Amino acid sequence: MTNFTASTIQQIDPAVITCCNYHRDYFIRIQKVAGYFCTIYDHVLSIASERLDKQGIPVKEARLLDFGCGLGLLGVYAKRNGWQQVSLMDINEHCTQNASTLAKAWHVPDLRIQKGSEEAVAEFFKGVPLPHVVISLDVIEHVYDIRQMLAHFKATMPEATLYFTTGAIAENPLRYRAIKKLQRTDEYDCTDELQTFSNNPFAGWSFRAMRRKIIQTADTKQCLSDSEIDLLITHTRGQHQADILQSVNTYLQTGALPPLLAHPTNTCDPISASWTERLLTVKEYHEIFSNCGYNLSVHAGAYNDITHTGIKKECLKLLNLLVKTFNLPQYSAYLLLEAAPQ
Repeated sequence: MTNFTASTIQQIDPAVITCCNYHRDYFIRIQKVAGYFCTIYDHVLSIASERLDKQGIPVKEARLLDFGCGLGLLGVYAKRNGWQQVSLMDINEHCTQNASTLAKAWHVPDLRIQKGSEEAVAEFFKGVPLPHVVISLDVIEHVYDIRQMLAHFKATMPEATLYFTTGAIAENPLRYRAIKKLQRTDEYDCTDELQTFSNNPFAGWSFRAMRRKIIQTADTKQCLSDSEIDLLITHTRGQHQADILQSVNTYLQTGALPPLLAHPTNTCDPISASWTERLLTVKEYHEIFSNCGYNLSVHAGAYNDITHTGIKKECLKLLNLLVKTFNLPQYSAYLLLEAAPQ
């Protein structure tokens, strides 16, 4: 089996993805910068390989779970480049269907692919050797409760080392401005109806409009004033539907409001429970992982100086050099979070 390269990604006709336009268009965007995506896969897998080598585990014997696999490219890339035991999981059924379709198109056999969240990992690996490595690309910034996810991982795969990438870095001015703008759009204006659950009755609505409807529905006796509803809408930013309903119930019984989010724009889809690129600092990540029983190492990820040209390419090269020279991961293109069990 030949290695997996950028040209391998680009040779596939996007028309094989038939579930929806959103995923097909996303694959087309990946194909345009496939060389850069391959450097990200190489970066994550090389860091994971270094730790496995220290543990005396050859890559060909290591077991890898691509959690939140999306189109499954990382898992396929790993399989085609020496990792023999690879499993893929995603909460979105379209993603697992697409991952299976693309794996077949690339003639990659023996991939275990399953729909599910962190709560389904235990069942997925029931009677099967547990992963040594869990890799999750651009997922952690969307997870509703990171601590709960880590608790599931620790209980199910206590010896596994976890690897997360995220471009949502609160300290990085090149990142946070665009992300805050997206968060404000989702919160106040409208949302992409293709990026939520297929059965979401409020698809396309702003998150505030969704929360208003949920709160009004919970107020069965219609005793809340308009000002109280507005107050609850503000205080439930960052909550999913079940927590919103609980917050309304608590307020009706006691008058107590949930605390406001400390971050000014972080916001969450009340139906899918997916955060809009939640911005966290490097310090916050260290605190979260430490409290959940992991030692966290933070690696800087490079900006795309592969597929760009001209002045932009040279500027990105310089930026990558500065980040590397002065060890400034918080100003890098993305963070690679390496979490080893304590």
